[in-house]
Amino acid sequence: MRKSIDRVLKLSTAALIMSSFLALASAPMLGLEILLLGLLLLALQPLGESLDRMFGWYRYCTTAVTALLTVTLPLWILSLGLLPAVIALIVYIMAHKLAHQKERKDYFHLFLMCFLLLVAACGLGPEAVIGLAMLCFLLSAVWALLSLQIRTEAAEVGPGGLADIIGLSDREPAPTSPSASLLDWGIVRSVGAVCFATALLTAALFFGMPRVEAGLFGRTNILGPGAAQRTGLGDSVEVGRGGLIEIDRSPVMRVEFPDSPDGQYAGELYWPSSTMDTFTAGVWERLGGPYAIRDERRRPNLLPANESNVVAREPTGRGQQVRQIIYLDDVPRGGLPCLASPLRVRCEGATVSWNREEDGYFVQVDRLRSSSISYEVVSEVEIPAASRLREARQDYRQSMSGQDYFLLTRHSLQERTVRLAQQLTERYDNLYDKARALEVWLGSDRFVYTLDTPELPRHSPVDAFVFEERRGHCQLYASALALMLRSIGVPTRVVSGYRGGEWSQADKAYIISRDMAHLWVEAYFLDHGWVTFDPSPQGTEDAMTPLGRAQMAIARLQLRLRMFWYQRIIGYEGGWFTLTWLKDFGAGIFSWTLSPYSGWLDDNSAPRNGAGIISFLALPGLLLVLVGTALYLWFRRRAQQGTLTDGQRRAALLFSGMRRVLRRRGIDCERKTAGELVSAARGASLPESPVVADALKIYNEARFGNRPLGKTQAKLLLKSIRIAQRTVPSR
Repeated sequence: MRKSIDRVLKLSTAALIMSSFLALASAPMLGLEILLLGLLLLALQPLGESLDRMFGWYRYCTTAVTALLTVTLPLWILSLGLLPAVIALIVYIMAHKLAHQKERKDYFHLFLMCFLLLVAACGLGPEAVIGLAMLCFLLSAVWALLSLQIRTEAAEVGPGGLADIIGLSDREPAPTSPSASLLDWGIVRSVGAVCFATALLTAALFFGMPRVEAGLFGRTNILGPGAAQRTGLGDSVEVGRGGLIEIDRSPVMRVEFPDSPDGQYAGELYWPSSTMDTFTAGVWERLGGPYAIRDERRRPNLLPANESNVVAREPTGRGQQVRQIIYLDDVPRGGLPCLASPLRVRCEGATVSWNREEDGYFVQVDRLRSSSISYEVVSEVEIPAASRLREARQDYRQSMSGQDYFLLTRHSLQERTVRLAQQLTERYDNLYDKARALEVWLGSDRFVYTLDTPELPRHSPVDAFVFEERRGHCQLYASALALMLRSIGVPTRVVSGYRGGEWSQADKAYIISRDMAHLWVEAYFLDHGWVTFDPSPQGTEDAMTPLGRAQMAIARLQLRLRMFWYQRIIGYEGGWFTLTWLKDFGAGIFSWTLSPYSGWLDDNSAPRNGAGIISFLALPGLLLVLVGTALYLWFRRRAQQGTLTDGQRRAALLFSGMRRVLRRRGIDCERKTAGELVSAARGASLPESPVVADALKIYNEARFGNRPLGKTQAKLLLKSIRIAQRTVPSR
């Protein structure tokens, strides 16, 4: 009979273990190869259990290995790092448990190790496939815990797996067949319902919680200095750090152009988020702003806004106004990504303001009510003509403060790189052509765009990139152009944001993913403002594996579901069934119900008219319904209690009294039937057990056999039990 439950326990435990290893496999630096380790542990489990059962020396050997691991654990941490050592320790504990015979506590330890592996995987920047691992883990955990509990209780009630039948009357049902299964269709159906609810909970957590597949501890893996970085925005940019930057194609933005034909935008798609103007020791950071620049460029005034989620400024009249509706799944710490030069931003779900330190009118989030936001932007996109930029003035020292000019032209290039920049630009007499010449040279086939770069010298990474390596990613391209422009006297900064967007015909929108995170250059032209230059070539599309395509499809589905939840359920945008609608509906019902009596509430002599007879009767009708419901429930309860006869009620009181008496003798009476109490009293060798048995027999016959039980008889039975208890001193 127990074979079925043992089989379910083994299968569910194996599924739980493989789910935890699947979660580890979702981390790109580990890959699917880690699944082989889980399969190996499960394959060796029968051998380990057999050795543990047959040979005593086996346990001594495994104990010695455990002691050796404990002694050398600090060395593991020093050589591997903290998190890898912790993961290795968890895997070893799991292997140790699998290689021995297991009791109930061992199964619980094994389940705990599986959960810790799942948690560790969340800190490794996993891909979207971790959602599948989480679902399998929860479903397996439901079956594993249930089967372990059934197996434990079956082992506690005797070798046959069934409770002993105590003969209390002649009208007992026949004993259960020993061939009965502990798992019947009813249990399977009930657990299936629990599993279905668990699947829904997993989907809600995975799709509703933002960036769960991105890693709970950030976008960079924490397996040590050699771990791969991942594409995405950051607060600062470290140039020259070697290693592989892994592509993260999970969507982060969805942008609609409602005023463009067919929803497609004809201009360049640059989504700036923040700027950085200081380059020190190979790191770009933000230091200055707002810059003191005096030229003919108009500085529009900021317009007052009555709402905390709206900012606006006057247009300059020199660009095209482009409206965008943006859903942002992961809010950066800088400004909200949008097309350059926003005029008006309305952000649902956040309090926003202009970032005065950012010249370019970036919008910063001051208070966020949700991890995802939706906002509408009207940007004034200006593309200055090349002919006008060639005529731009070059007297920066007279038009800028000395501090800002020094800040925006400071560089740390070696002399050889400065001479190269001068040689490449000496033939041109205007700053625009000089900038284009450097941009074209860096974007030529002399350089190779790659996400796998060697470690560059910290104090001269750009020089090594320009002369020795000549391969790298957008950080190196943009840094080289910005510093080379600075070396010839052009105020320059780098911009962090997203470049490009994939058009989705089904959504009529652009999808921007994390691998589109980009760094480019802005140079300041007097009387024209900041102009974009981008020497980085477009990254070549890597061939995607079937698993990668599946992960990207899952990530796209996540974005759609999160948008639906945010926009249609939370109530920030659109839809009819929203929290705002519910609040307004409730307030309207409340006002409509109380409006006829508002005159009395205002100490007037009569209620106000105008609400109608229905509104006047609504409040008394509601109170009448509430009182009627309460009376109905009270009478129904009394009626249910009245179905018992007087003898059955006395039998119930007798049973309660006997439980109190037995509880004083140290007998656990919780959730035990009359037969189980008799068995417990006999097992404890209580002297009053014969009296208890007789009383419980009368209880069964009165309670379930409809035998009459008088008040006097019930009192005498309780009294006889108390007398029997007092005859022997309690232990």
